[in-house]
Amino acid sequence: MNIKNIIYPVLAGGLMFSLAACQPDDYSMDSMNNTSESLKNSYTVTADGNNIHCSTSLSKCIGIWETSDGRYIGQSCDLFFPFAGKYFVLFGVMENGGITFASDTTWIDITTNSLESLNSDLWTNLTGGVGESKKWVPMDKSYAPYRGSSPVMYMNPDDVLNNGKGITDIQFGTGNWTENWDPGFQSWLIPADSPYMDSYMTFSLSEQDGATVEIFHGETSVTENGKFSLNLDDKQHPTITFKEVSCLHNEGFNDVCANYSNNIVILELSPYVFQVATMRTNSEGAWWIVWNFVCEDVKSGDVTIPNDDVLSAASVTAPTLSDNLENLLFTIEGDDGTYLASEITYLFDEDKSYDLYWWDGTASEWTERNVYGNSLYPIYDGSEFALTFKKNGDQITFSEELSGATGVAEFSGNKIKFMTNADAVGNSYPIDLDFFTTASGAKVAIKTSEIIVVKADPSNNKFFFAVENTKNESNIVNQYLFANLVQKSIFGGTTGPVEVDIDNSIIEDNMWVENGCIRVGFWHYGGSGKGIFKNASKVNLKANQKITVKFKINGGVTWTGDPKCVLIDNNIKTTWEPGCFDLDDAVVVSKDGETTVTLTNTLDTKVGFTNTCLDLSIQLDGYGTIDDANEDSKLNGLDIEITSCIIE
Repeated sequence: MNIKNIIYPVLAGGLMFSLAACQPDDYSMDSMNNTSESLKNSYTVTADGNNIHCSTSLSKCIGIWETSDGRYIGQSCDLFFPFAGKYFVLFGVMENGGITFASDTTWIDITTNSLESLNSDLWTNLTGGVGESKKWVPMDKSYAPYRGSSPVMYMNPDDVLNNGKGITDIQFGTGNWTENWDPGFQSWLIPADSPYMDSYMTFSLSEQDGATVEIFHGETSVTENGKFSLNLDDKQHPTITFKEVSCLHNEGFNDVCANYSNNIVILELSPYVFQVATMRTNSEGAWWIVWNFVCEDVKSGDVTIPNDDVLSAASVTAPTLSDNLENLLFTIEGDDGTYLASEITYLFDEDKSYDLYWWDGTASEWTERNVYGNSLYPIYDGSEFALTFKKNGDQITFSEELSGATGVAEFSGNKIKFMTNADAVGNSYPIDLDFFTTASGAKVAIKTSEIIVVKADPSNNKFFFAVENTKNESNIVNQYLFANLVQKSIFGGTTGPVEVDIDNSIIEDNMWVENGCIRVGFWHYGGSGKGIFKNASKVNLKANQKITVKFKINGGVTWTGDPKCVLIDNNIKTTWEPGCFDLDDAVVVSKDGETTVTLTNTLDTKVGFTNTCLDLSIQLDGYGTIDDANEDSKLNGLDIEITSCIIE
């Protein structure tokens, strides 16, 4: 089993992991026929040490598991809790009428700690490791190369890099944020002789007691003991949560921030320096307050921060391309070969129009941040943007359809400069291209006359046109904001229907009887589903687009009536059998010829099917019988052929 690198605070104490997200085997949605009482005896929760297994006896349902570790969907669910504590499981099912939960909640008492899974460096940096403890004291001077020279600093929430770019997303690591004011020691804030400087936090990790923290308040001479947890699921946004105690801060700031306990932002956590941020909530307005701590052994001089500190152990290297940039951008890879074009157009990848490309020092590689679509990096509709490059002798010209901009593209290394056409005396000037601008969240924008191509992969149709976004403490670029572009297809024309690849050879394995109907699964169900789409991730319907399926029933069924068929999903229609056959797009099946059935996306947004499903449903009960159907509903004798599937 694969353990996620995340530990959560829970309702009744302790910490936990989840082992595996559960995926449903069958998402049929019958009518509401379960009650809270009937569900009490429909599931089991069994414990084996720190492992918990949950399963239901209901063969066809969308199982919903509310647990101390969050929500899971599926027929079963496996959980792992590394720390002793009391944890809960509540079972429910999703039906057409909504979710029904069982009337009882199962509580599990875990009596032992199992810490072998705590393998993140951050656990070791904070505690010293399993069976160890580590003492942290307020920062009293500068500890290069880390930021700060005093126990507390301030950081602008509207510009966390303090460079005027308006970035609001705080990323973990010294090079990814900057204080706007380091006050040092101030008589009205924290003076150098403040008893707060005698305070400390000692973090411990043991098989017997779990994750514990001792906090001594120098100003009051009070010692507190509690628990803590680390949330490391997002390695760029780790947090710490305290239970029964609060994160150390001076007494004068008790009422400055409302939250000193839950999901405190970790800015830096090396073996030497520990820095967290809490949000100011008093009448002065929202502002990040940064609390700086240094390992006691470092402050005393017993441990020296090495010159090649962990921050620079994996030096940033510039992104590299596999070939000459011009060759890569004009190369087209199709099913029947590779071509070098003289003209090529780039459009936005509508699944993710932009994102961040950052240097992961722990892996010494460049990778995507995958922040697109959250509150700080909102969805952008860049469908009208179209950037065309054209070779004219030794010169490459460009045109952009949305803005109407035209000019000369100058290629140099992995950079492209956009210049105006030469004037009467031969002068040319940079011209800004507005790739995109969002007006909310982080106000994400690329408007520039020069881009850096940090990825050009014709085989996967991936092209990142980027601008510099952040730099590390050595003033080296460690993150790019990129426009995610794809080549406009020239195979089969640029307009008209798109043929969707279907695998008829596996159709028998993707047919079954459900709700008295024959089902053919084009994709069923979710990320671990299956179906006859050869590449389900590429099948998307834009608003108002439709998918048209043509099929034949060549044998294996004896008809006694005139059945209807329909394409069903749970995004656009959300209507299942039998109600789906009353919808306008339900059609009568041709018993001896070809049947055409369609599904139109009536929503305002694009719809894909890999996280949901798309099935062809054909009426059976009361309309005919399968000639050779065995008890497990495998339709051995039924011969259905999909003759075409197109999107237009």
